[in-house]
Amino acid sequence: MNKCSAVNLTERAFSLISIESVINYTKRGVSMSAYKKEVWFTIIMSALFLVSGHMGLIFSLFPVDGMLFGFPIMYIVPILVGWFGVLILTIIAGKMGNHIDQAIEDENAQNQSAQSSEKGAS
Repeated sequence: MNKCSAVNLTERAFSLISIESVINYTKRGVSMSAYKKEVWFTIIMSALFLVSGHMGLIFSLFPVDGMLFGFPIMYIVPILVGWFGVLILTIIAGKMGNHIDQAIEDENAQNQSAQSSEKGAS
């Protein structure tokens, strides 16, 4: 067995384990809306960070003539978006991430109380 197939086998095993646990988790009637929000939030914020941090590459692919604050647009806009855009996105990600984490904690507390009441009724 070579290294590539061992790595692929390990990745498949972990993906199967996680898929199985998600299926079992949802079969118990547990809502995963907060977890889904967190996944979508992570995907969207990652894409926004990627675009914001690599704005210079976009301007080099599609050059623009013009001036802004006395600097050429194709130089100043990527710098400003790279600095201030990432700063603003970081602040937004922190605040929204805290809200989503709180929703997950609330959802877990509800699920634990529901499970304990089911165990008590059984």
